[in-house]
Amino acid sequence: MVYIIVLPAYTFDSMDISEVAKHNRRDDCWVVINGTVYDVTKWLNDHPGGIEVVMELAGQDATFAYNEVGHSNIATQEAVRFKVGTLSSCLQTADIPTHGVSKPVYRGRKPEDAGAYLFGVTMFSAAVAYGAHLIRS
Repeated sequence: MVYIIVLPAYTFDSMDISEVAKHNRRDDCWVVINGTVYDVTKWLNDHPGGIEVVMELAGQDATFAYNEVGHSNIATQEAVRFKVGTLSSCLQTADIPTHGVSKPVYRGRKPEDAGAYLFGVTMFSAAVAYGAHLIRS
């Protein structure tokens, strides 16, 4: 049996974040996730969330967005085939522009809204309990 492994055209041991920043187009798209650099150019059309989601972070550190979405273990395992290297220093990722993606993107309620939400649930529960108490009395 013969196995063919397709590797990207670039293979580096480590690279500077400025190198990653050069690869920010649809025909040349790299992202950094957890200190590892991936060339996702050939995979853009297959991304379940669409091309634009990836392109917003092309040439940048996409770690926060990647982890926030909660990708499956399979996605993480599949990413290995797109690896082109690692950052020479993970601290350098702060130098890459993030286009405003510096905090979580929440779908629905934000954590700071939790207090108001819990207060509302508590008040509703108290009203139901009080109403049940009045009916029994």
